[in-house]
Order: sequence, then structure tokens, then C-alpha cells
Amino acid sequence: MNKIILFSVVSIFLFACNNNVKHQKPVSKTAYTLDIPTGGWTTERISFPISFAPGIHYRGTEDIRFTPGWGNPTADDYWTYEFLWWLNDAPVINKEILTQNLYAYYSGLVNDNVKSRSIASVKLVPVKVDIKKIVASKGDKETYSGTIAMLDYMTQRPMVLNCMIHLKSCTMTAIVFEMSPQPLSHPVWQSMDKLQANFLCGANG
Repeated sequence: MNKIILFSVVSIFLFACNNNVKHQKPVSKTAYTLDIPTGGWTTERISFPISFAPGIHYRGTEDIRFTPGWGNPTADDYWTYEFLWWLNDAPVINKEILTQNLYAYYSGLVNDNVKSRSIASVKLVPVKVDIKKIVASKGDKETYSGTIAMLDYMTQRPMVLNCMIHLKSCTMTAIVFEMSPQPLSHPVWQSMDKLQANFLCGANG
């Protein structure tokens, strides 16, 4: 009888958490915890290899958190989002590899959208990634910061994303990326910093 009641409670909890969440798939409670903030944040989860960046040869999952204004060019949190790479096989992570992977990621993302939106080639700008290792933030194994210059395919104008990258201490490889065109001093970073700081690896992570 107790087992039946417990199963029912867990089922209701999972339904409540995942109802109204875009593309959300269930995650084992022992894998990791990456919060979904309230107030209009949305999520997406995709598997490696990523369709628009097949040159990134990882196995695992990308778990994304979009701010409410992510797709609104007039919002303060436009293009502001956070994503986790939860990777198998313990790949080496360093400044050079992060630079290569982010170049492949954003080049592929832009090219995909240039094609689907029929953006004129005259508007294209080269993707440029600049990453540096900095003093590790609290809770990080390693921390990096940098910029990604690219075409904003939504406004069709050049854009620079500022980024913070947090390599976490887990038995799986866990990398949390924070992205925004806003400077690091802008309030939009406070929500993302809280999100990455609250990231937890589970017992089997």
C-alpha cells in the first residue's frame, strides 16, 4: 500500500514540474539538478551529436534555460540564456577546446538560421570566439570567460555575446555556459549566476 501511494505522489510531482515546459524530458534525480526559474523561463533539451554542430564529437545532453525575453529584441534579457553540457567519456576541457567547440556551435547555429530565414549573404559576419581561463568561481573546478562575435540572425545585425563558463566537479563532465549580450555588470546576470551556483551533481553524477 505504501509503495502505491509513493508512486502516485512521485507521478503527480513529475507532471506538475514538466507541465508547461517546452521540450522537457525527465531526468533521473541522481543525475543533476539545474533549476527552471519561474516567471516565464523556458527549456529545451537536445542530445549530442547536435544536428547543427556535428563537428562537436561528444556523447551526452545539452540542457538549456531561456530567459523570458530571449527572443524579444527590445527586452533587457534578449539572447540571454544558460545551458549545461552533460557529457559522457570524460573529454579533456581547456581554453583551446572550448574555443573550438563554441566556434563550431555558433557557426553551425548561425548557418542553419541563415538558410532557414533566407538571410542575404551580404549581412553575414565571421564568427569569432575569444575564451580565457580565470580564477575559479566558488563551486567550480575551472572557470572561463570570453566573447562570441556573430550574426544575430533574429535582427540580422552583428552581435557580441559575453559568456561565463563553469566546469563543475562531477564524475560526469558538466559544463555550465552563461550567455548574454549584456555586460557582466548588468542585472540579467544575477539570475544566471544564481542558476549556475545552484547546480548540483547527483549521487550517480
